[in-house]
This record gives sequence, structure tokens and C-alpha cells, in this order.
Amino acid sequence: MSALSNLTSLEDLYLDNNSISDLAPLVANTGLGSGDVVDVRNNPLSATSINTHIPALQDRGVDVRFGTSKPSVIDRY
Repeated sequence: MSALSNLTSLEDLYLDNNSISDLAPLVANTGLGSGDVVDVRNNPLSATSINTHIPALQDRGVDVRFGTSKPSVIDRY
């Protein structure tokens, strides 16, 4: 994750299901901002990541998707 802090041209970052707990490198990435998407669903995020890092990213306009994603339901005819 630390390598992501220097990739300032990221716009959409899908990191779901990757055993990530610390989002500090994403907060350190000054390129993440309004209109960007960070998907960290289904990861064991630390309390600091949930209570501090995610709000910091959201304050910059990042669409942060976290928690547990629900499987989609497919109707069969």
C-alpha cells in the first residue's frame, strides 16, 4: 500500500478483498480528491482507518466504498 501514496494520478482504485487494514498511504496521496473512487470493501480495516482515514478522504471529495458488500441477486426466469 505504501507505494500508492506517490501515485498521484489515480482516479479509481479498487482494492476490495485484499486484507488491507491501514489506509494511511491513501490519505498521504495528495492526488486523491473530488470525483475519485476508492473501494476497500471486504477488508479488515483498522479503527483508525474507519474513524480517521476514511472521513479524511471523504472530506476531500473521494467516494470511499467500505464495509461488507452484499452479493447481487440475479433473477432467473
